[in-house]
Amino acid sequence: MATFNTFSLLPIVLTCFAMLVETGISSPDAPTQPSLFEKHLNNCATKVYQPCGDEIFFSIVFGNQTVGKECCLNLVNEVGKQCHDDMTKAILTTEDFRKSKTSSILKRSAKVWDSCVSSLLNNNPQAAGPNVFNFNSIDPNVFNFY
Repeated sequence: MATFNTFSLLPIVLTCFAMLVETGISSPDAPTQPSLFEKHLNNCATKVYQPCGDEIFFSIVFGNQTVGKECCLNLVNEVGKQCHDDMTKAILTTEDFRKSKTSSILKRSAKVWDSCVSSLLNNNPQAAGPNVFNFNSIDPNVFNFY
């Protein structure tokens, strides 16, 4: 399901790394191959569905969006806690968001994750009806935080 327009945060993550090179943190003689962490972030970004990327991003960064159940399912089961945390931290390294309230963004990121896990655990599939996502397929490994 990951397509060209799957993830709206990918440009931000890529911009973050371009800024590292541009500001001289990275050596100009360094190979142009992406680092393992860059590859990890790109892999994480491909797991987020398009409308979900927007919902999650605006919910975390600006606090003006609510993450719906479909996007919570995508975040918890496919993106995972480690990718969620790493992408949030990568966003905070960009100049646009360094000036923001980092602690607020980190708190909202944790709140989004916790709310998604809670909503998926508390979902009652009998009340959902036939045309609504069935959330019984939560990957039990998402709760292994360490």
